[in-house]
Amino acid sequence: PKAFAAMPASAMEISPEETVIMGDWAFSRGNYTAALTRQGNAVNVDGKFMTIFKRQDDGSWKIYRDIFNSNG
Repeated sequence: PKAFAAMPASAMEISPEETVIMGDWAFSRGNYTAALTRQGNAVNVDGKFMTIFKRQDDGSWKIYRDIFNSNG
């Protein structure tokens, strides 16, 4: 959501649990924690994520899709 993305983060930790490469595609899934600020108040959040990557013609990887949800 836009409201979540608009909150400044003072700290964030991303902990991949699994990363798989299949040809020109890859995915990574895991957990995250973040310290955010909402209307001047500190808010700690944690949740899960999955990111899909696509290999580019030059060999670099770019995010193709990304999804996350909070545990709370």
